[in-house]
Parts: sequence; structure tokens; C-alpha cells
Amino acid sequence: MKKSSAFFFIVFFIPSIVFSQIYTISGYIENQQTGERLIGANIYEKNTQTGESSNNFGFYSISFQANQKIELYVSYIGYKTQKFNYELTSNLEIKIMLEQSNEIEEINIVAENRNNRWNKVEVGTHQIDIEQIKMMPSLTGEKDIMKVYQLLPGVQSGREGTTGLYIRGGSPDQNLVLLDDIPLYYLNHLGGFFSVFDTDIIKSTKLIKGGFPARYGGRISSVIDIRMNDGNKHKMHKSISIGLLSTKLLIEGPLKKDRSSFIFSVRRSNIDLFAGLLYKIQNTNNTVNYNFYDIYSKFNHKFSEKNQFFFSFYTGNDKIKFNDVYEDNQVSYKRKDKIKWGNMLLSLRMNHKFNSKLYSNLTFAHTRFKYLTEFDFSTYNKSNNDLILNNFYSFSSSVNDYIIKIDSDYYPNNINKIKFGTSSFFHTFKPTISESKQVNETNGKNDTIIKADNIYAIENFIYCEDEIKLNKLFFFNIGIHFSSYHIKNQSFYSFQPRFISNIKIAKNTSVKFSYSRMTQYVHLLSNTGAGLPTDLWVPSTKKIKPQNSNLYSSSIVKYFKKREVEISVETFYKTFNNLITYKEGAILFGSSTDWQEKIETNGTGKSYGAEILINKKKGNTTGWISYYISKSQREFESINEGKPYLYKYDRRHDFSIVFNQKFGKRISLSIVWVYSTGNLMTLALSKYNLMNFDYFNNNQTMFIFDEAHIYNGKNTFRLPSYHRLDLGLNFTKQKSNGLGILSIGIYNVYNRKNPYYVFLKSENNSYKLYQQSLFPIIPSIGYSFKF
Repeated sequence: MKKSSAFFFIVFFIPSIVFSQIYTISGYIENQQTGERLIGANIYEKNTQTGESSNNFGFYSISFQANQKIELYVSYIGYKTQKFNYELTSNLEIKIMLEQSNEIEEINIVAENRNNRWNKVEVGTHQIDIEQIKMMPSLTGEKDIMKVYQLLPGVQSGREGTTGLYIRGGSPDQNLVLLDDIPLYYLNHLGGFFSVFDTDIIKSTKLIKGGFPARYGGRISSVIDIRMNDGNKHKMHKSISIGLLSTKLLIEGPLKKDRSSFIFSVRRSNIDLFAGLLYKIQNTNNTVNYNFYDIYSKFNHKFSEKNQFFFSFYTGNDKIKFNDVYEDNQVSYKRKDKIKWGNMLLSLRMNHKFNSKLYSNLTFAHTRFKYLTEFDFSTYNKSNNDLILNNFYSFSSSVNDYIIKIDSDYYPNNINKIKFGTSSFFHTFKPTISESKQVNETNGKNDTIIKADNIYAIENFIYCEDEIKLNKLFFFNIGIHFSSYHIKNQSFYSFQPRFISNIKIAKNTSVKFSYSRMTQYVHLLSNTGAGLPTDLWVPSTKKIKPQNSNLYSSSIVKYFKKREVEISVETFYKTFNNLITYKEGAILFGSSTDWQEKIETNGTGKSYGAEILINKKKGNTTGWISYYISKSQREFESINEGKPYLYKYDRRHDFSIVFNQKFGKRISLSIVWVYSTGNLMTLALSKYNLMNFDYFNNNQTMFIFDEAHIYNGKNTFRLPSYHRLDLGLNFTKQKSNGLGILSIGIYNVYNRKNPYYVFLKSENNSYKLYQQSLFPIIPSIGYSFKF
């Protein structure tokens, strides 16, 4: 206890005494053209080599000794660096306006070093510029953050074309995805082929896959932190984009100049419009219709330099309808099936600056995900159209969260930057609601409803982290995240230490180490890889313990200043505990069994590997080369005879090349090539006939024979390797009334037949294995106009 008290005294109080005679420069860093506050902009003092960065609301605070002459540089990627000279005789509040620029200035060389990963107290963290994302090609022409993240080391995709992220052996539900600091549960449209995120609405995005700061919690594999634009504070802007799959409209502007602004974006699919026209031409009643939409909105108002209010809103829904009509001699048949799913998120936030050293944010929020599927089948008498039989079945599930949280940044001096806060989540789970109805002409109506009770849970956490700069060589981020979870008469508690270090061993070179323990109280029951949300979000209960992980990471980062290239090599080892999965043969729909009885619990796993990244962020030529080698395993007592098996998306090798080139201000080219080891699957070695059951029909016993299969372990068959080349071209033209951008893309340029799945086919009394490819060469085109 004495040693612990002495440590905290040295870390927190000694620096305050040493720097007691200091003055502070604080304020906000903003985009000069739009008034948007910039996240992660860098402030660097040349003489003392002291640096700081702006927080998630553009606020910064940096301190110096009294009467000191300072030479201050403020920089941000894609902006002109600003230089200031001061002699401090008092505290200063300075609003810094940065001008956007495509030019690379010599002055940037002094300040931009802080933008490089070697200089940051981070491990396994990536930030990609939104403009770079917009340059890159994609499957459908839709620019997608999630698809770009799949090109980074340590991140693997699921099936081809989908946006699922399998990060360092984890599954997509183990990723904490935040939109304006609030979690989203489901991220996909069109069966997972692209995500819900519209790049035009996004200000910044960050991926953390190792070295988690204490402020993050609730998931065990990664953090994806996405922040929305606030809206142009100076003048009105509009844009419209038309592509093959969707149409988008965006409007932003001031409500009261320099004090309040808004941004609104809506995106809707075009698929059902084209399909409806095709069905009319074909004059058919057998149709499949799909549509989706996303609506984003944000409003902010500045009451004063110390108080600002934000309102953020997102909703998105997908709907698939199947209509089928057919008939025979006496009876007509009609089938109407429907699948719907969607998110809703809203948040109210109030920022308050107490003084030049303390900044706080209070948040009230709601996030929801719901899913519904309906099957409706009817038969009619063909002669008089009277109903003979109607069978209706529906299944739904949902999760609702109400959230209150407060986060604070405290800058006591230039050695310590302290973040602390607390949060409460009020969960309501509706795991399964099944309803079946039958109406027939003889027995009338028969209804059956199977409903699992609503489950209510409260999740709390409190955290504190301190980013410590001992000197010019040693940097640390030390934190504690403590959480509790209460459901019915059961409580769980979790103590999660976090540690990140950055040690500079040579010029522009550093080695880093980190340890993170993470706990997750919500689980996703997944029994399909189709990308549709037919999975269940369920809570930890007395039978199902919270998941947790332990992650150890190390890296070495070297920055080559002359060529503006950074090279990093990173290794990791991760363990998982209390994983869950469906029992073999468990059925999601139409069962009265409690969902907890369908689950294998107390699973374990481990994943380890190495990552290499060569990255160039600046200049007309940008891009990266990444390589990832890893192994990921799972183990459940009743699966695979209790033996460890490779995780379904374990892929030994992943390799990607991203090349972006600007040709002046009008043309840009993007080339992407990816290679990966094939996915795993369980494949039968042989089969035999099995007498399954018998029943009586007209006093005759009928014997039914099924095929049974023999397997040689779970996930022991590996599909052929995967590789693909994509190409994207963007043509920009400035017109008198706005800016037009034409985007042309080619997916799978050399038409590689990558396996989507494989199947067995009987030929000449033997079985042969065939592969099905889904995506040939696919061109895309889109046009956007900003005015």
C-alpha cells in the first residue's frame, strides 16, 4: 500500500509542483473553410520539443514556464501548417484556424512528425484519411470504411464481398463499433456486402486492435471509433450522388453563423426500383424486392466558448420481400415472406470547459437493433377463390440500450494527460418472440405464441487513464477500467488493467509494448455465415458467463523522414475465455426450447501472429503494403470431441497492396491487390444410410432412411487461396456552380474465380467436389455533384 501511494504521489503530484509557475495555451482547432473542429490535430513547440493533440471535440491544452519564448506549430494531415510565436506572460485562449491544402510544405516537416505512429503512445492503431477512402475501388461502387479496414494487417474479411471484420482471431460481434461515441449493434446492408456508414458524413475514423486505452470497454477484440461531421458553420453546401446501387443526398450549413450548424444525409437503394421495372416488363407476380435506407442527422449549437450542445441521430433499415404465386388444376398458392432489420441511434451531448485544463462531456443516448422475419403461405380454391388454408409464422428479436455517460480530459501539466469517466447502460433484451397462426376452412383459427421473457440488465463502468511523458524517450499510457453487470439476481464484476508503452530507441524509431484485459457482457449467437442478421444478441446470465480476453502486443516502428514512409512490425498473443456457440444441430426458428439450452458455453480460444505494414500517407503517391500471418483456434467440450479446432475464418496468410496516385487536381487512380489463404469448412469424408424413424400410415409401417456422414474433425478442409485485383478512377471537374466527381471502378479485374462455397455432386455412383464462384469481373460507375 505504501509503495502504491508513493507511486501515485510521484506520477501525479511531483510534476504539478515542478511546473507550478506555468501558463497555459488552450482553445480549439478548426477547419477555416467550414468551422468543423478537428480531431487529433497536433500542436508542437520546437524549442522544448513538447507536443499535444486536440481531443474528440477539437479542444487542446498545452503549458509552458512563465516568460518563455515559444515557437508553436499546429498541423493536421491535408492542411497547411500554422506557425505562432509568443512570449508567455499569462494564460492564453487561442482559436486556431487551419486551411485545407493539397500542397506539401517544408514547414510540415517540423510539425507533422507527431502524426506518425512511431511518435504516439499507441499499439495496433490505424487512422485512415476519409479522402483516401473515397479514392479506393469497391465491389458495388459504394465507398466503404469497413472494406478499407479489411486491407490492413491483423484484419480479415469473412466471405467475399462482405464487410465483416475478423480482427486478430475475434468475431464481428467482439468489435466495439462507436458512432459519435455510441455503440451500434449491426453494421451491414445487402447481406453484408456493404456497411451502413456513409463516407460523406464522417469526419474521422480510428481502428484499435491492440493496446486498448482504459476509456474503451464492452467488447474484447477491437474498437472502431467513428465521428460524424458537425456541419458547415459558414455557408450552405449540398451534394447528390448517384450509383448503381444507391442514391445519396447531403445538405449541411449554418443555422446561425459561427454558432450553430446542421448536417443531414439520406441514402436509399436503387435495387427495388430497377427490379420493379423489370418485373413489370416480364409481367410476373413472382418477385423478390430488396431495399434499404440510411438517414444521418446532426445539430450543434455553441452557447459560449465554454458550452456547446450536440444532437446526433441515425436510423437505417433493410427489407426483403418474397412474393410467389403459382397454381395447379384446382388450387392456387400464394407466398408472401418478409425479412426486416435495422438500427436506430440518437444522442444528446453537452460539452463544458471548466478552465484551460479541464474539459468534460455529458451524454444521454439510446441505441436499438431489431430483427423480424415473417412467412405467410396460403392456398385458395381456384374456382371461387375461397381460402382453404393459411399458415403464418413470424420470428423477432431486439436489443435496446439507454445510456448515460460522462467523460473528462484533464491536463495538469505537459507530463500527464488524464482521462476519466463513468457510464451506465440499461439493456433490454428480447431474445425470441415466435408467433404462428393457422386458418383453415374446417377448424377455423389456431394461434400459438412462444415468447421468451424480456431480460433487463444494467452495465456500469468507471475508468481512469494517464498518458505520461517522462522525457523525450519514454512515454506510457496506464489505466484501469472497472465494470459491473447486474441481471436478475446475478452480478458480475471485472477489473481490467491497461498498459501501453512507447520507448524511442533511435532517431524516428520506437519500440512499443502493451497489455489489455477486456470483458464483454453481451453475446451474439451465430449459426450462419450468410451475412443476414438471423443471429441473436443475448446477455450474460447465470448460465452464460461474460466473455473476456487478454491481449499482449509488441511492435517496432521506423519512420523514414526523407521518403515519408513508415514501417512497422507487430506481434500479438490473445486468449479468449467463456466463448459461446450454438450446439451442433440446434435450430433457431420454430423451437420452444429456451435459447440458453441451445448453447455451448465456457469455450476458450487463442490467436497469435505477426503483422508488417509499410505505409506512405503524404504526397501525390500514397498507399501501403501489409502482410499478416496468424493462427486462431477454438475449443468447446462438446464440439469436435473436445479437441481444439481452427476457427472458421483462420487464414494463415493475408497480403494486400494499396496504391493511390493523384495526377494533378483532376484525376486520381487507385489500385488494390489482395491475397489470402482460403477459408476453412467441415467436409464429410463418407456417408452411410441410417434408419431414422418410422410412422404409421393407413395401418402400414413406413421406414424412413436418412443419409449420415462421417467427418474427420471440424474445419479441416481448406478452400483454395483467394486473390483479386481492383481498379478505381476518379475524375474531378470544377464547374461554375459546383464540383462534379465521376467515379469508375472495376472489381476483380482479371476475373479470378474465387470460391464462395463448395458442394458435392453425384456423378457415375461417385461424388465430386465443385466450387461455386459468385463475383466475376464487375464494373461500376457513380457520379456526385457538390454545390
